[in-house]
Amino acid sequence: MRTVVKSSYQSVFIILAFFREISSIANDSELYSNFSDSSCGKYFEKYSRIVGGSKAAPNEFPWIVSIKHRGSHICGGVIVNKKWVITAAHCFCSDTSSFYSKEKYSVVINRNGSRENGVQNILISKIKIHFGYACNKLENDIALLEMDRDISWLNADPACFPVDGKSEFLNFSRTNGIAAGWGATNEDFSKGKMPVILHKVQLPILQNDECQRWYNSQNKTLYLRKSQMCAGYEKGGKDTCWADSGGPLMVRRGVKMVVVGIVSTGIGCARASLPGIYTRLSEFMNWIALTIM
Repeated sequence: MRTVVKSSYQSVFIILAFFREISSIANDSELYSNFSDSSCGKYFEKYSRIVGGSKAAPNEFPWIVSIKHRGSHICGGVIVNKKWVITAAHCFCSDTSSFYSKEKYSVVINRNGSRENGVQNILISKIKIHFGYACNKLENDIALLEMDRDISWLNADPACFPVDGKSEFLNFSRTNGIAAGWGATNEDFSKGKMPVILHKVQLPILQNDECQRWYNSQNKTLYLRKSQMCAGYEKGGKDTCWADSGGPLMVRRGVKMVVVGIVSTGIGCARASLPGIYTRLSEFMNWIALTIM
């Protein structure tokens, strides 16, 4: 058994090294990981004006998908390659803390940013929940979905991801991130429902110790792990919210947009000193590579 495990991890390291090599751009600090056979993270600045956010322009984030449960949007997701989408594990938890079966879910893919009438509506053939996740827990909130047919690059593009262990993806210091999704525009549904068109919001990414202090200042019990990260404003007003779960937190790296986090949890939406909590993807690159290989 040890030999098999060791061999698998050696394969992962070779795969990741390959991704880094083909994905490098002019500056070595701008390495990123690409798990696809197509160019990832194609970003074009949009000047179109989530809670406190604005509509995304068509084709602005062509790697974001809507995940539906029995035909209704519940979470966002991010395209890894033609066969796989990454999202939050808690999107598949039932009220009894068990996992729903894949038959209840589908993925909607549409470059124009609408969660309805997708160009591709794909069923899920397999749900891979991270082995360290349990429903009603915050840690390891990540899942991979295998599509029952290929995603067409005519309708979408794959995302770029962090490089495992690279310090710039571990030690953000007030870096501006962008979150996007179809979640509620207010934590009170009577004041802000879920939009049909994708929304985006700019959020500063915080060091974990600073985020921890903010939560402590509000007398909230929270222990942030290295595998988690926070983004938001001390005064509140802008944030991700209900049904944004599983969607991306992104940063610009040169001409690329890199997905560094997945919307996971938080207390309310856009409250002062209670920023949103995200799964830090740089901590899961080996697991992703092992799962999709």
